[in-house]
Amino acid sequence: MEPEKYYFTNKEKFTPKQVGEFYDLRNKEFLASYGDYIQSLRTEDMSEYMDYTLKSAKLEPGQTVLDAGCGVGGPSIYFAQKIDAQFHGVTISEAQYQTAKQTAAQKGLQEKVHFYHDDYHKIVEKFGPERFDRVIFLESFSHSQQKDELLEAAYQVLKPGGILYMKDLFERESDDPFEKKRIAQEIYTSNIAYNYNIGSLYPVLSKLRRLNFILDFVKVPEVNYLHWDQLKVTTLFQTLTGIGNDPSPEEFIFHIDYLEIRCQKPRYNTKQHREIYSMYKQADPAFFSGNQAR
Repeated sequence: MEPEKYYFTNKEKFTPKQVGEFYDLRNKEFLASYGDYIQSLRTEDMSEYMDYTLKSAKLEPGQTVLDAGCGVGGPSIYFAQKIDAQFHGVTISEAQYQTAKQTAAQKGLQEKVHFYHDDYHKIVEKFGPERFDRVIFLESFSHSQQKDELLEAAYQVLKPGGILYMKDLFERESDDPFEKKRIAQEIYTSNIAYNYNIGSLYPVLSKLRRLNFILDFVKVPEVNYLHWDQLKVTTLFQTLTGIGNDPSPEEFIFHIDYLEIRCQKPRYNTKQHREIYSMYKQADPAFFSGNQAR
């Protein structure tokens, strides 16, 4: 019998409003466990991971950066303390928005960090086209039920030569039929518990390529794994809320891969200059990396 027959699918389609309500209801518990960085893949000292992200996303002085799904604003606030750039964070949660604004004000960063209570699918309407040098998703992309539309919006708000960076959760793969069934079950459980829509990596990559993004890399985050927090914070949150409690170690199967993706929007109209794509990609990598003069 085909194992796919046993697959669980997430028939719940959580609207942005429902995702916002999920975080509104549990903002205190998230802050008590995760602090300023609501990310499950984390180092014991989150400054180590934030410094890594700063470099991996190529965040640099003078840029305008969109943090799409910014949570309580921890990463953007941290980055603003490290480099002289403008950060704009969008969250669907009213409680997170208020927390982020308050924290930025307490640190005197109101002129560098700007937060908005809004749906990140509507960033084109909110900000207009070609507004940002960087768009980052830090474990926020997996909440979207309209991933193609969200990637299209990210492409539109990026300036030519801008970079899209995401670190998120993707479905782990296996050739073992029983393990595939268990992975599907665990993903179903996570989706329901956290209003997620964890999916496969490949439709995301396909959409990025169809949008003519130029892929820089897809990889596991390159941070010292001895410094990972081993899901201690996630376990604390589950204890505080009773949400998504994991089975015993004997029963648990790790169902996701944490991956980071970085890609670049071409500096030219690919429909009008398709020949440049192939020629420059082979002959002048700096053309895509942004090292050349505009």
